[in-house]
Amino acid sequence: MRRFHELKKEWGFEQIESLETFKDVSNGYLFNDSCAFGADVFVMKHTLNSETLSVFRREDLTNPTFRWEIKEFSKMDKSIISKKFCSGETNWYLWIHPKGESSKNGKALSIFLTLDDDDSAHNNSTIYAEFYLRVIDQLNSKHKEGAANYRWFSGGKGWGFPEFILLEDLHKSSNGYIVKDSLIVEVEFSIMSRTKVSNSKN
Repeated sequence: MRRFHELKKEWGFEQIESLETFKDVSNGYLFNDSCAFGADVFVMKHTLNSETLSVFRREDLTNPTFRWEIKEFSKMDKSIISKKFCSGETNWYLWIHPKGESSKNGKALSIFLTLDDDDSAHNNSTIYAEFYLRVIDQLNSKHKEGAANYRWFSGGKGWGFPEFILLEDLHKSSNGYIVKDSLIVEVEFSIMSRTKVSNSKN
């Protein structure tokens, strides 16, 4: 079962059959160097619930970018969370593990974007976001960046990168990521939407 909407107009399969099997004429997919494709579509019965989708692109968002400076970074050992910030009428946090998640401990910095679980505005709704996470190069402006696409947030769920940047590269002074024991991380939203479901009573 798949939902189609403005942000997701296509669904399918990256591999429906191997080329070896497809080209084997004994399997019947090819006949006289021709093949046929088809699709059966079944529409689900309406549940009498209504669903609204609001879409905001970067130029429509309030505060599309949030920057977080972490001072005395060398003293940070356990996971740390940014102050709450608002973008697209939604409250968020940035959450980092200076030495990685437990499974990645000592190897790489982990960084995640998390929806504020106490935000009453997203009750009965799901938030969709496409965004970039960055560690700022304070010397050369060659920032470390990761793109997160097609991410749905609900119930305080977070998305990000368990291994965003190797600690060896993060702490290398010539890379400019940590200057005067200060690390700067950033999130920039490119698209955000809110899907809200309303229950209709008979």
